[in-house]
Amino acid sequence: MLQAFTIRKYWLLTLCLVVCSITSMYSQDIPDNYLGIDVPTLTAQYRANGVGDDIIEFYINQLREKETKRFLEVLEKEKALQEQLKLKNSETSKSSLISANNGSNILINAKVSAKALSAVMEENQIVNSGVNTKFSIEPASPGATYEWVFYDLDNVTVKDSATTAIAYQKYTLPGIYRITLEVKDASGCISYSTKNIEVKDSGLCVRKPINFAFETTSTNLKYTWTATNTAGVLVNEVINKTGLYTYTPTLPGDFVIKLVATGEGKCETVFQEKITVGLCEEEDGGGENCKNHIAIVVDESGSIDETEAKRIRAQLKSFIYEQAVVNETGNKMWISLIGLSDTDGNLRNDHILERAVSKGDLLKDGVVYNWIENYGRRYGTPGNGISEGSDYWKSGLDLVTTSNFNLKPKLVFLITDGCQTTNPEALKTTMQKFDNYQNSPDKSEDKPHLYVVGINNGFYVDNVLADPGTPRNQDPNFVPSLRKGSYDSTSSLYLGKSLQYLFDYQDNAFPLERINGFDSASYFAHNDFTMLNDEPYYFSDNIIKAGVGCGKLSVKDYCSNCFSFQPKANGEYLLSAWVKEETNIQVKNYENTEINIVFYDDAEAVDPDPSDPAAPSQVINTVTLKPSGAIIDGWQRISGKFTVPENTITAGVVLINNNTGIPVYFDDLRIHPMEGSLKTFVYDSETFKLMSELDENNYSTFYEYDNEGGLVRVKKETSQGIKTIQETRSGNFINPQ
Repeated sequence: MLQAFTIRKYWLLTLCLVVCSITSMYSQDIPDNYLGIDVPTLTAQYRANGVGDDIIEFYINQLREKETKRFLEVLEKEKALQEQLKLKNSETSKSSLISANNGSNILINAKVSAKALSAVMEENQIVNSGVNTKFSIEPASPGATYEWVFYDLDNVTVKDSATTAIAYQKYTLPGIYRITLEVKDASGCISYSTKNIEVKDSGLCVRKPINFAFETTSTNLKYTWTATNTAGVLVNEVINKTGLYTYTPTLPGDFVIKLVATGEGKCETVFQEKITVGLCEEEDGGGENCKNHIAIVVDESGSIDETEAKRIRAQLKSFIYEQAVVNETGNKMWISLIGLSDTDGNLRNDHILERAVSKGDLLKDGVVYNWIENYGRRYGTPGNGISEGSDYWKSGLDLVTTSNFNLKPKLVFLITDGCQTTNPEALKTTMQKFDNYQNSPDKSEDKPHLYVVGINNGFYVDNVLADPGTPRNQDPNFVPSLRKGSYDSTSSLYLGKSLQYLFDYQDNAFPLERINGFDSASYFAHNDFTMLNDEPYYFSDNIIKAGVGCGKLSVKDYCSNCFSFQPKANGEYLLSAWVKEETNIQVKNYENTEINIVFYDDAEAVDPDPSDPAAPSQVINTVTLKPSGAIIDGWQRISGKFTVPENTITAGVVLINNNTGIPVYFDDLRIHPMEGSLKTFVYDSETFKLMSELDENNYSTFYEYDNEGGLVRVKKETSQGIKTIQETRSGNFINPQ
């Protein structure tokens, strides 16, 4: 990342005037600090490296001679132009400055102020190690030449140099470094300056926002910012038109920040830079206990039936319980539970705001317990804003963004299956209060992040022409036949399309959808709320992963229904199966079929999206097995061993057919430990007779019966084909007498 280092041009001129006025006094004996030489620091550094005092004195005297010569040369040339310089100083001090802009480069806002250059520097400019620091002077004088000299840690050895108006330098070791700059304008006037900078360990810390900016004179650009970890997993993505980006890392390590700037004609400009994030002192147990605030806003409309309401209640209870456990450890998780009203304005007074929950809150008749238990059962009280139409997003989201909380929420969940409003533009203004909004005119800092847990095919707002009120005979909240899935409704659309409008995404851009990306994504479109019941730690675990939760991830049995077989990490297993391609061409081997075993490190893992290369992937490893051996009666065996990687949570078996227009069949797929063996049996579903038996190598023994149910033939499948190994003939004689 680039860290801006600025020098005001008129400081150089001020330096010239100061030293010219004292030429006669110091021409023979110029103080070291005027020359930018820090003798005590140099002496200490040399001694630390084992250099003797006599050698140190020799080195310092050499440095004095060199800098004195350069210093006096500047004074001689400046003396003849003092009057001109006074004029230039007067003009330049009003209009010229060192720009923090960086053209077409990425700029990290270091938020450090440069001190005025004078004959004696009292403070060092502080920059971070490992950060590409920019040194620049603007406006550039026509025909001027520049000579930057960057010294190494000993401030004697030249580390680097540059002859351009803008120079870049990256330091790896902490310490004091000297930089000199000589500027010669077209008239031959030379301005000379020297400066010490202090390099400190990188200030990029876990949970500390890092600001980036792209500055250019081009207009109508679309900026796509991404942050990727060392495993290549996308951990954050923002698309906007401002060129500004803030990334708050939740884990230490190296990250690649990438910017794709797209202009008219779909031309792209790509920049990327690597940053290193540390686990800073306050994050390593040295600071205060963890404190966070999560607000949950729930749609309480009639289109959420009792089955779905039960699932939502189950998730809320589990989430509250986990935060209560966290609060017992000295950390503090504040929770707000907010219900939507049946108008754009908040009419309700039953919200629970900024509560540090405890286990007692979940006891029967506790405040939180009662609020959750009554969810979806509060309709009918006149004037309290709760009815089957309580799905006006603005009412609850305004409460979040305008309340005078002691600790502002970092994350807001919105659980919903639809949205109403009488003023779409006013709702969009509310959405500007969240960091998801694109090109927001609201420039306030630390805006909360909104994550929508919504039903995909619901009833949402997506244009400025939304009706100022839906008649009850057309409102799906009041007419059951018009609810989700009905073709009679004229207002049904998709959640992603609605959020595209409400977050002001343009053209074909859409908000980021991730099932567990609470810190980067804007929503996930569910078919129903089943997962909220089946994954009780969905909220509580993923807020920790997103860096907005306290405590530790829950310990779960990810395979609670694996009663007889559950693979273990680092264990060796054998997979075998049979495959058949329905082709009229005789082949010796099936080349276009395979079985992939995919290992994931997340219980909610999804397969990589081929259409979205930047989509996060929880895949640890993939094992590919192909058919081999003889084709027996049209079938070929797939067999191979594999090892379950460390940190595997779930695994998937993928059956692949790479043929075009040719059906493929898979049969007898089995997995078992390498140190064990397995036999399987196939029975007739009507007679319950044994039809076949598959041995430890997955070869079958077939049993054939006559019409009377007697066994007449036994066949064995081998690598050379199917062989008959037993045959029996019998008959019955009927005595006519």
